[in-house]
Amino acid sequence: MLMELFLAYECREFILTTDLQRISGVPFTTALRYLNYLDRVGMISRNKSESDGRATEVRLSDDGHDQMVAYVAAVRTMERATPRQRKDLFAQMKLRQGKSIFPWRRTVDYIADGGV
Repeated sequence: MLMELFLAYECREFILTTDLQRISGVPFTTALRYLNYLDRVGMISRNKSESDGRATEVRLSDDGHDQMVAYVAAVRTMERATPRQRKDLFAQMKLRQGKSIFPWRRTVDYIADGGV
């Protein structure tokens, strides 16, 4: 979901909640739980559609965009890192993430904390 929202942000577009659910391949209730969490941590904004009051438009927030830019940069760094550097980076991430009910939250929490 985050990558889709990141790409939509770059194109100055939004994605409807139902489309995000379809893209993610998870049940609708799970998608809503993810979106509620992303909204709580300030990574997205949601607004009712002007053309269809039943639909909700989802956008990556400016802060969420900045965090995703940092995340993509960290991934690029990982691609160039030696195995030892990767191991050290994953160890740092593990220490910062703590335990979470949902594995995907660890990545979101890591991004929200400013990444590497």
